[in-house]
Amino acid sequence: MSNEQNRAAIDEIISRIDIVDLISENVVLKKSGSGYQGLCPFHQEKSPSFHVSQQKQIFRCFGCNVGGNIIEYYKNYHHLNFIDTLKELAQRCGVELQYNKEKSPENQKKEELKKTIYQAYKEATEFYQWNLIHNDSSGQIARNYLKQRKVPKGMIDKFLIGYSPNSWDGLYLFLQKKGFSPDEIKESGLVVEKEHGGYYDRFRNRLMFPIQNEKDEVIAFGGRILDNDSNQAKYINSSESSIYIKGQHLYALNFAKNKIREKSEVILVEGYLDVISCHEFGFENTVASLGTALTPDQAKKLLRYNTSKKVIVAYDSDKAGKKAAEKGTLVLEEVSKGTGINLYILQVPSGKDPDDFLHGEHSDQFQQVIDSAKPIIEFQIEEALSSDFSNSENKTKIVERCVEVLLKIKDAIYRSEMITKIVNWQVNGQKINIREEDLRRTLKISDFTTNRSEQKDTASNSIPYQQYNNKFQKKEYKPKYDKNVVDFDYHKKRISQAILAKYEKEPGALQAEKGIIYYMVERVKALDYIKKRLENTEFQDPLNEKIKNIIFNLNETNNIKGWKELLREMPESDEQVRVVEIWEGFSNINVASDKILKDYLKQVKLNFLKLQRDEIRVGVDEAGSIDEKEIVEQLIVEYQLVQASIKKLESEIYSN
Repeated sequence: MSNEQNRAAIDEIISRIDIVDLISENVVLKKSGSGYQGLCPFHQEKSPSFHVSQQKQIFRCFGCNVGGNIIEYYKNYHHLNFIDTLKELAQRCGVELQYNKEKSPENQKKEELKKTIYQAYKEATEFYQWNLIHNDSSGQIARNYLKQRKVPKGMIDKFLIGYSPNSWDGLYLFLQKKGFSPDEIKESGLVVEKEHGGYYDRFRNRLMFPIQNEKDEVIAFGGRILDNDSNQAKYINSSESSIYIKGQHLYALNFAKNKIREKSEVILVEGYLDVISCHEFGFENTVASLGTALTPDQAKKLLRYNTSKKVIVAYDSDKAGKKAAEKGTLVLEEVSKGTGINLYILQVPSGKDPDDFLHGEHSDQFQQVIDSAKPIIEFQIEEALSSDFSNSENKTKIVERCVEVLLKIKDAIYRSEMITKIVNWQVNGQKINIREEDLRRTLKISDFTTNRSEQKDTASNSIPYQQYNNKFQKKEYKPKYDKNVVDFDYHKKRISQAILAKYEKEPGALQAEKGIIYYMVERVKALDYIKKRLENTEFQDPLNEKIKNIIFNLNETNNIKGWKELLREMPESDEQVRVVEIWEGFSNINVASDKILKDYLKQVKLNFLKLQRDEIRVGVDEAGSIDEKEIVEQLIVEYQLVQASIKKLESEIYSN
């Protein structure tokens, strides 16, 4: 579907479906002022913070900060991707989408093959289930194993567990009888091609665990060997196909997603039977990572239905399980940057896995085990302290590891608590004997070194650092010395994180950026004036800058007519939330006032100049430290020019 067709389809869908009618199907809405309010469907709350504007055809929850138009609501509520959301809404209101007609014969063939593979997996699931229940001979070994592992019939049925018979081509022949061609069966990944022609079943004599997507469609299998004396792998999974890509799915997420949303936390375990036992005993917010180290795609899915962003990692307590947990948490920590994820580590007592513990004598205590899960920081510190600290060499390594973890803590109070925990740590009455002042000194040095290194790394990608970081580039540096002109282009690249952190403490600047965006939408005729005044000036909030540029681009194609048109260009929820936030927050402003707009523009320009000034100041310090006198002199001239512009602008602002 082309961009124009996409835009037209979205417009038509929005025009035909009223947002109040749509949301009322799931939420009890009550009239409140000019809009409606109710309890948010995306997080648990007792008092309503979910607001819907029929006039603007948008919604926003002030509790969990979700917002947007009908497409964003339907996508979030039903957990669909953008295209599937359009499909369902289009079908609902009778809008015809054109993309199917535009598909090339090759793409149409791929889509048909995809549908065929989905059907092949459905048939294979039924084949494996039949063999588990009705195969009197070889199926008995699988039934015995499930009985031994205490898996009840209800869980066997819920998770579609089956058995692949000990036959070279039982499934292959079955699928052929069902009308599938050899090529289609091969593409499904359910069989393996022989070296000299022909095929054999990928799974033989294994307990079969169907892997389903979030729409309950079977897309792959995990198979456990039933012959413990075999040299084969204990578990094998399906190969990749057009419907299954490794590292993008989580086992049992289709069953767990609603409970994850309800409890606002997710439990991540290692194996299929761990998941099944957790669901059996009522812990239905449990999923598994399908036998591999957790991937970024899987980690992001853990947060999709989880407004509190609490993830409890419950891998096995043995050595292999701890290693898997360590790998998984590293991925989660990486993915969690900027998301505020709350990561906890659950340690099952006595080295058991969740399945063993739940089927043991203390199944009623599993909730207590969950409640005792430690935040990732505390877990990592305790893991470091669990090493032998009887000699100075080991103790040095322990301190280094603890410092690595402490550096992640930004909250000063929490950091002090962890320092106290470390210095007071003891095993069997033996203290680690680390002085608090020594630990704090080591931490302070590491903190300074890390921040300094990060600042240089960031700065080395931006001007002015490029000029003095490489002596061979000095001659390329030609600042403008015109006293009436500041070389904005010179400074507007990437500003260091240290400077940006200072900017984040300037709420007036952020408000001014949002206010300008409000004017840009409400007073479209002023866009050319605003664009001219903002020339060579960037918004420092990345989301505001992105929205600003989208509006400018829409203006060039005459497509910016209001908030609906703007939301239509923003499939990402964070963009839509920001737009709704701006509309809500500035709706009482008199957009006819030129003075307010000019004040906003001056405030943004002033803060941009201050950022340039601070960046130059850092450059002067850095250049001075390596005795680059020529660059210091050049930067001082630039500093004076920017400072003069700041004073001039400040006098204009404060004289009004």
